[in-house]
Amino acid sequence: MITLISDMPPQIVSDLLGFSPSTTTQWAAYLQDSWSNFLLAREELRTSPEDS
Repeated sequence: MITLISDMPPQIVSDLLGFSPSTTTQWAAYLQDSWSNFLLAREELRTSPEDS
């Protein structure tokens, strides 16, 4: 399901898998949020000055 939601709209995934649209929409929001936070944290690590 995670791969499908990453590649397709949540409403389509809900129809394909038989889940409620609200469930797949919540998963899509969760995945987007956590992925965004990961990318932000990674970028902060790359740009922060290193301790000597």
